Amino acid sequence: AETFWAARSDEELVEVVGLVQQLASVLAVVEAGAVAEADARDLAKQKLHYGSTGDWLTHVGGLRRGEGRPAGLREVLRRALV
Repeated sequence: AETFWAARSDEELVEVVGLVQQLASVLAVVEAGAVAEADARDLAKQKLHYGSTGDWLTHVGGLRRGEGRPAGLREVLRRALV
């Protein structure tokens, strides 16, 4: 369902943004844990037939080449822990 944001009060907009940020943080923590475990198990290579976890993340995340590699993984983990 689409929301007509212009019809919402200032307080409602602030509350929605805050709730979405909280949800995004929780999802980032879940993602970071799952990615770390998938990487530890080497699932990208062993089960999914990608060259690396970074290659797999690049593909599933719709990222540009190289963005799913270790520096990108560190960024995902950093964001999750903030």
